[in-house]
Amino acid sequence: MREQLGLLAPVFAPMLNDRGLIQRKRETRAAFRDLFGSVPNGVLILQGDGQPGVINAPPAVLSGLTAGEETAGEIAAATRELFSSGAPR
Repeated sequence: MREQLGLLAPVFAPMLNDRGLIQRKRETRAAFRDLFGSVPNGVLILQGDGQPGVINAPPAVLSGLTAGEETAGEIAAATRELFSSGAPR
């Protein structure tokens, strides 16, 4: 029985390691969302790789978007419209 368990260790060790990495990634994302949402200044993050961007509440209110994830195109269009309209900076 011990030998069989020893044979399983190389299989389960990477799985457990991957599970730990996934959990840490979730915790990091949650911490980022908490911090991002609590910043009183407007923050927009666009990565330029086709991934959704994120926008916090202050610019979302000005642009008519919803705080959180938005497509990069939506954020860019709303930002262009906001600045071309002469909105206060």
